[in-house]
Amino acid sequence: MANYYQKKKIDEQLRKNRESFDIDKAESEIRQMLILNGLNTSEISAVLFTIMRNVLMYESNKGILDQAGVKNLSVDAVLEIQKVLIKGYANGLNDTKSAKET
Repeated sequence: MANYYQKKKIDEQLRKNRESFDIDKAESEIRQMLILNGLNTSEISAVLFTIMRNVLMYESNKGILDQAGVKNLSVDAVLEIQKVLIKGYANGLNDTKSAKET
């Protein structure tokens, strides 16, 4: 268990990491890794779905899922959650006009 000083340093580093995070660079690196491994579209879809499902299973997301009434992370449930999240994210990008796609 981290003491107060260690936790403060960890939190500070996480904040710095988050501030310098480049989502476009992360997406590009993930895409390149998938392509270099020769994954087809179905396999890439399965990888991305599995990542999202695993992230939703984190303890930190339990409260959000409970509030939404999600008891089972079925394929349909994960896809619906992704749809809501990406629409919210895209709306934020449109508001700031910072996305490359806009």
